[in-house]
Amino acid sequence: MTVEANEARLVDEKAIPTESYDPLKDLVNYHKPPVTLLEDYTSDSQVSDEEIYENKTKIEDTLRNFGIPIQRIKATVGPTVTLYEIVQAQGVKISKIQGLENDIAQSLKALGIRIIAPIRARVPSVLRCPTATSRSCRCTPPCVRCVSRSRRPSSRW
Repeated sequence: MTVEANEARLVDEKAIPTESYDPLKDLVNYHKPPVTLLEDYTSDSQVSDEEIYENKTKIEDTLRNFGIPIQRIKATVGPTVTLYEIVQAQGVKISKIQGLENDIAQSLKALGIRIIAPIRARVPSVLRCPTATSRSCRCTPPCVRCVSRSRRPSSRW
């Protein structure tokens, strides 16, 4: 085995460029893409009132079967998840409802649900359940919303 020793060389200071690097010089020819590249997506799938009503009754029946009385259930429908706000009767511990997470998921025939326990005592428990048919939702940046608002007449102001 042979080992070569590298000798230290002196660098000529005149060969080193002294001007600082300007990153904006690389962006001189850059053009922003047009807003028209973003598609305006509309979804035709809707969650039916029947599905919401059936899920609410299934949740109520499941909780009633395990001896947990509730006052009301409010549903908030999203694109992929429906939130059910459960207001339990006075004196019912939230841990009882959380313990029934798998049983509620089985009664709803859902792949998985999530129960979000409230931090304060007055706030209802929230049950997150996936909808039967998930729909896509569009996510447009604020600049596109401003451009599209400026194109249509404003009737609210």
